Amino acid sequence: MQAVEEDETWFIFRNGFEVYEIDLSAEAIGSARDTSKNSVPENSLANFRVAAVEEPTFVDVYFDLAICGDVPYCASNKLILTKCFALFGG
Repeated sequence: MQAVEEDETWFIFRNGFEVYEIDLSAEAIGSARDTSKNSVPENSLANFRVAAVEEPTFVDVYFDLAICGDVPYCASNKLILTKCFALFGG
C-alpha cells in the first residue's frame, strides 16, 4: 500500500503532520524518507518502512488519516480493507 502519492506527500509534509508510510517499493520509501528529511527533519525516518499493509507494521500508533495510492487494489481486497479499518479502531 502506498500511503501517499507525491502531491499529497508535499501537502502533508509542508503542513507539519507526522507522517508514516509503508510501501512494497524500497525506492518509494527512500524517496519519502528524503522528502521527510528535507521538509520536516523532526519526523522520524523510522516511520517509513518497506512492508505490505497485511503486516502489523505500526502496532502502537494511532492514525487520524490513511491515504491509499492504489485504490482499485485496496477496494477489491477485503483483507487490506479490513486492515485499514483496524488502524482506525473500526
